[in-house]
Amino acid sequence: MSFLHYINYIKFIDLLSLILFPAFVTILYMKLGMYKHFKGNLYKVLGMVKHSETREDLVLYEALYDNPLGKLWVRPREMFEEVIEIEGKKVKRFMFIKPA
Repeated sequence: MSFLHYINYIKFIDLLSLILFPAFVTILYMKLGMYKHFKGNLYKVLGMVKHSETREDLVLYEALYDNPLGKLWVRPREMFEEVIEIEGKKVKRFMFIKPA
């Protein structure tokens, strides 16, 4: 199987998985695009990465504002997607805004 055939096969399997197992796929994948942090800043999720030692899923994202500490960040997926309590109100730490 050539490399291009392999890539097309993987795309087909991904598409089939989305159709047959949408709940399972959301566990594996994350929506790429713009997110708003509960404090108001905007970020662009670039993808998922793995911690080299623990194999923990990490979200790789970019600050869409001038941040003197850096542009690229990672955060454990569990923390990125968690619901937190602010002033007695439950909110998502990061809210999906729009696709990339």
